[in-house]
Amino acid sequence: MVYKRTHPHDPSIEGVFGNQDCMGQVRGFNYDVVVGIGGIGAEARSHGINRRLNWIGIGPILGPDHANRGHPTFTFKHFVLQEHTGAYFDTHCPRLAEAMYDSGCRFRLNHTAEHIQELNRLVAWAKRKSGPSGLYVAPELLAEATDDHCPRPDCTPTGCPPKPRRRRGGVC
Repeated sequence: MVYKRTHPHDPSIEGVFGNQDCMGQVRGFNYDVVVGIGGIGAEARSHGINRRLNWIGIGPILGPDHANRGHPTFTFKHFVLQEHTGAYFDTHCPRLAEAMYDSGCRFRLNHTAEHIQELNRLVAWAKRKSGPSGLYVAPELLAEATDDHCPRPDCTPTGCPPKPRRRRGGVC
């Protein structure tokens, strides 16, 4: 699954996808890999994540249900978190980036053969990046975790509270 994000902090720097209850029931869909890329809207731009490869989770491991809406949380066998420090997504997956940003979809579960080739290369890269521990967090993010760096007044160094649900683009 590849999805466009509007804000950082879900998943957490510990690698918990759903810690802020983002993507709700979508987290429960069947997938082997999740790729979070920055959206193109004003909020994504304000966080500096727009159009960037923010995170990758490979091999989801089911966690306990999240208290807010009961949707599952996940950790991963391999997890890479880069947020605003990541490269632009089109440097890794140019055709998939074009498909994601030229469409109104929020997330994509079905991919063309060309997109799958790009994703396979990205997964191999993420596995190398996460190394034997299976976890890579950009050093800048670890340093920022002690600062209140988010421009939203309701955010803390460990994350932002969930925002009200808005219905925007859907699945492609």
